[in-house]
Amino acid sequence: MTPSRGRQPSSLVVATLHEEAVAFCQRFGLIAIPGSRRLVRKVSEVLGVVRGERRLASHSARDRSIRADAPLSTAHGGLVIQLAVVNLKGGVGKTTTAVHLAASLGRKAPTLLVDTDPQGSASRWAQLSPELPYRTVAYPHHNLKTRLPGLAQGYQHVVLDTPPGHIAIVQAAVASASVVLVPVEPYLMDLDRLAPTIDLLAQAGAQNNPDVLVLLTRVRSGTRSARGAREVLGARGLPVLRSEIPLFEAYGWGYGLVPPDGHAYGALLEELLSSEVVAGVSHESL
Repeated sequence: MTPSRGRQPSSLVVATLHEEAVAFCQRFGLIAIPGSRRLVRKVSEVLGVVRGERRLASHSARDRSIRADAPLSTAHGGLVIQLAVVNLKGGVGKTTTAVHLAASLGRKAPTLLVDTDPQGSASRWAQLSPELPYRTVAYPHHNLKTRLPGLAQGYQHVVLDTPPGHIAIVQAAVASASVVLVPVEPYLMDLDRLAPTIDLLAQAGAQNNPDVLVLLTRVRSGTRSARGAREVLGARGLPVLRSEIPLFEAYGWGYGLVPPDGHAYGALLEELLSSEVVAGVSHESL
């Protein structure tokens, strides 16, 4: 499926985006480097995509804009958290994030991880580590929304790990979730390639209106990339979590092991469960 581009931005919007791009580059000392004009144009394009001036305009009549101040809602049917980890781009840490969050949730209450990726990385992880504190079920099919209530019986939390392609499967996962977490690396190429994912969220989430949050992953400590990404994502656009996942070799070499409690993903879960983020979910209910 080819993402819809919607209407083109007005000349006023283009001029505003250019000014913001120049200010962004000046702030991070990028304006004096060779090729800065091309960089300004690229930042302006990314700002336009992330702010939804191009991609989300056609959905405004259905109130599908992604709001930074919207609290997360709880799932129906007794589920406290029904979370999908989504990004159509591969290599951003979706499976690692899904497994770590499922493990943290599983230590609090019965948790199911549904592996919707035909590659089955989360399922293989569970085979290598049978003592994981949650159950894993492989279901890489586009009728997930219909089957999920039966799969989730007896579980308080559900985490959906999604593939980088397979549009129909990702759409089904988004339509089944109350919360969508979008991992993204803090680099211009990754931010630019986020547009198809935003398109999909706007279209597939029309029925259940899931809450969407962006998570910065593989962040290098002490660099400008994370601050720059927050500037781009936050410019009247997408809500970004305070928590960040650092670029640690331990996450890459932890495949097939039981994720430790706490650390960066522990802080992420605490933020997701905080009263400021999750409406109506108390720690007593976990």
